[in-house]
Amino acid sequence: MSRVVIPAKGGQTIRTPRLMGDAIQLWSPLNAGEKRKAEARFNLAATQREYEFACWLPASERVTMLDYLYRLENEQKSLRKRVQDRVTIHLPIIMEGVKAQGLPAELACLPLVESAFEPQAISSAGAAGIWQLMPGTAREFGLTVTDSVDERFDVQKSTRAATAYLAYLYNFFGDWPLAIAAYNCGEGTMKKALARSGCTTLDGLTAFCRQSQDETGPLKEETLRFVPKLIAAIAIMQRSDSWGAAPRLADLSAARSRHMPEKSGDRLALTGQYGAIEQPHKAPPRSTRLP
Repeated sequence: MSRVVIPAKGGQTIRTPRLMGDAIQLWSPLNAGEKRKAEARFNLAATQREYEFACWLPASERVTMLDYLYRLENEQKSLRKRVQDRVTIHLPIIMEGVKAQGLPAELACLPLVESAFEPQAISSAGAAGIWQLMPGTAREFGLTVTDSVDERFDVQKSTRAATAYLAYLYNFFGDWPLAIAAYNCGEGTMKKALARSGCTTLDGLTAFCRQSQDETGPLKEETLRFVPKLIAAIAIMQRSDSWGAAPRLADLSAARSRHMPEKSGDRLALTGQYGAIEQPHKAPPRSTRLP
């Protein structure tokens, strides 16, 4: 059922959700039968060796990541084709923005998690565009969101804003897993969760939340699953056998590196090392990811 959202401090009145069907289906949980097939498909130890960039992944969420990877590998062909077509169009633009901000190249996979690479998507919470930016966040990072113009639907402009926000979060937390999870919940929520749990890493914070086993944990289930989704997205986009004609992340990263000098922040996550982001974006303090 759709509803009308009027963003705080003005902005377009939009009916939500819109064009989120592919993302919802792509990231839907496995049923019991699919989970059994996923367990038979993957050897956990071997998979961990194959995907070394899973150093971002909390230890307790490895099975969750493999479940999502199974979903991405086995989703119906019509959905995969739609998503692949959008990846082919938009990934080169997104890679340009990620490299320009000096971020790890794998973060170009984040729109697969957020919107299935749909530039016109709007969530039930009012987040919009290929990067699913909330109105307040979009404005803070330079986008126009008014009653007549919403630049969240512009792939190039929203990529500049989203990558600047990711760089800001990394400099705020000094850790990529925390920064990525905070992209979902907001830095204020993440800061409060760390203070409440006494943890300093997403691995520890996730374990703390799982131990609570109820809705009173400091992070919502959506946020706990956000990094596992991204790791699965990275895995599928690294593999040409799974994504056919869609440009692979590794291919685009290698092509760009031939024309740009290496910066410490450009090192891929699969190395397990994260360099400092150069010239961090300075943004006003924010408490939540609400509009």
